[in-house]
Amino acid sequence: MRHVGKFLLGFALLAGCRSSPASETEVAPGKAAADVFVFRGAASFDKEALLEVVVAELAAVERNGLGKADVDDAAYALEEHYRASGFPFALVDYELTGGAESDPEGEEALALPRQPERVIFQVDEGARLRLTALLFDGNETYTDKELRTLVLGDESNGNPWFVRRALDSGIGEVRGLYYGNGFLDIAVEGPELVFVEDKKEVRATITVTEGPAFRLASFSFKGEIALPEEQLAELGQSLLRLPYTPRVGYELRARLLEFYGRRGYPDATIEFHRVNADGSERVPGGTDGEVHLRYDIQLGPEARINRIEVVGNERTGREFIRSRIEVDIGDRYDSERIRKSFSNLFATGLFESVRIELGEELGTARTLRIYVEESPAFEIFAEPGYGSYEGLRMRLGAKDGNVFGTGRDLLFETTVSEKSLEGLLTFVDPRIFDSEFTVTTSLFGKNREEPSFTVQEYGAVLSLARRWTSSFHTTFNYKVRRTELDDIDIVDPNAQEALEDVDIASLGLGAAYDTRSDVFIPSRGGLVRFGLEWASSVLGSEVDFLKTTAGWFRYGELREGTVVAIGAETGIISPIGDTNEIPIQERFFNGGDDSVRSFHEDELGPLDAATGDPLGGEASTTLSIELRQKLVGSLSGSLFYDWGNVQPQATDYFEFENMRSGVGLGIRYLLPIGHLRLDGAWNPNVRGNEDDFVLHFAVGMAF
Repeated sequence: MRHVGKFLLGFALLAGCRSSPASETEVAPGKAAADVFVFRGAASFDKEALLEVVVAELAAVERNGLGKADVDDAAYALEEHYRASGFPFALVDYELTGGAESDPEGEEALALPRQPERVIFQVDEGARLRLTALLFDGNETYTDKELRTLVLGDESNGNPWFVRRALDSGIGEVRGLYYGNGFLDIAVEGPELVFVEDKKEVRATITVTEGPAFRLASFSFKGEIALPEEQLAELGQSLLRLPYTPRVGYELRARLLEFYGRRGYPDATIEFHRVNADGSERVPGGTDGEVHLRYDIQLGPEARINRIEVVGNERTGREFIRSRIEVDIGDRYDSERIRKSFSNLFATGLFESVRIELGEELGTARTLRIYVEESPAFEIFAEPGYGSYEGLRMRLGAKDGNVFGTGRDLLFETTVSEKSLEGLLTFVDPRIFDSEFTVTTSLFGKNREEPSFTVQEYGAVLSLARRWTSSFHTTFNYKVRRTELDDIDIVDPNAQEALEDVDIASLGLGAAYDTRSDVFIPSRGGLVRFGLEWASSVLGSEVDFLKTTAGWFRYGELREGTVVAIGAETGIISPIGDTNEIPIQERFFNGGDDSVRSFHEDELGPLDAATGDPLGGEASTTLSIELRQKLVGSLSGSLFYDWGNVQPQATDYFEFENMRSGVGLGIRYLLPIGHLRLDGAWNPNVRGNEDDFVLHFAVGMAF
């Protein structure tokens, strides 16, 4: 408990941190703002508040000294501050004392000293006024309360201060409300102001002249229609009887252009005009609110692609680019397929920019030109990290994202830490046989020291993946690996059968639905993922098992800078066929900086009775909830609760026995490589030799 108390105190002090006060900001070498600026006549605001206004205005000139124009700007900013706070008649003047009499750059002498010793602002505040009544005259469609809320916002805090600029802005909002709902002739005048009680209160009246509410009553077509008019009419049915503004007319025009663009007419021009109900030219006047539009259509020739040119590719093969284009020679022009082609090329990640244009040839035969600017394809990277168990780690590697100009990836990476050495060689074909599927082939190897053994593993995996939507993707793979154990600390006789070197071959299926606002620092959305792995002698495996994993994570922003995160992960592995015992290297473990944080790495769950080393289990569950609060700058804090277990047998999964918990506080500091994270967790139910308080230091969020 002593450690927890210290940690809580530190967190509380951190939460109270604030940036340096404005009074400490230097405006000249050795001069703080509080020493330079003096405010006379300012009775309604303290000096610190006024200094913040002045220093914010002068931030850009802090290193260059103060001139007359700079102080003019500061005085104006002070006036605006007062007027925005309900002092409509506030005036601010100033005088400068001391300082050099000429400009240090040798320019024309200034009317006032270039670098004054002091700036004295003389403030004439005037009366502070409240807006005690806001009335509307002439409004019929919207009530006074609706319009007042639009102008003033929530009035639950009583009468607001009178701010003329805010009132004028609100009048613009009223005008926009009417216009957006079809009142094209709306007129909003005022405010007419009445000052009462020695100018301590203001009453305002806004006059509204609504005019008719316009609705789109009909539309017709003229010119080169080419297609049955009924097909065109369907495009505008959803717009009929809607409040009419010019935006409605342009919306139907855009639908028509898209309609013709998909049918081979890229050069179509369409204009629309207001007409009478019978289609004749409209005579200005009339107030019935009925709007009738006529669309004049000029199609031009139907375009077909007779040639495709690629411009700007130096490394990427022309055929690779052509394979991402949704149209071919002889096809009719289709604007939607052109947009899809644009998306396909950008999705490869190989190009800084992509532009697709149609040639200007006359007639139907047209050239499709694809302009690309290639991105650098080769990169070498080094990514440092840290974990409370692994200690310092470094990920090093090299990637060629455009092998031989084919758009395929070749990646080599190695991860080195105090506890492990891992290597990976991966080849990726992002669109196998020009399909939507991605094929990945990987060779891997690792040597990792776990708390109770060291595992050496090497093998290969072949996976087939597809992204079905921007949020949902699936993966299917075949994996073979050899795992060998060394430095085994376990002496429990019941666990000896699990301590063996094995060859494992398995098929895996995975799916994920990801709507997180940010992969690394999510504040909204969520992630759901599921995995299934089947190992069998039929596939060449020495052990048979069925393994299922699932995860659910959700993030919500309570207010700006405050995020609640909830996560749940679970897994179960069951021996099947002739297998009686799951090898220890395939079991689940719990405890550490990304699971139940009141335990050290892997130490939650069954332990060797003699050595106290973790044995793992066939089932595990972890539930976490975390409140994340931004504090100041890149610093944030968290409160969290973790709850989880490890079950020795898969058959005991649904009993949820031996659930252990952790309650703690965390501090995060955002770096370019991710959050630097310090978590401290208290174990509320200590057993045996367990620690009552555990600290974890890591890079990245726990979930």
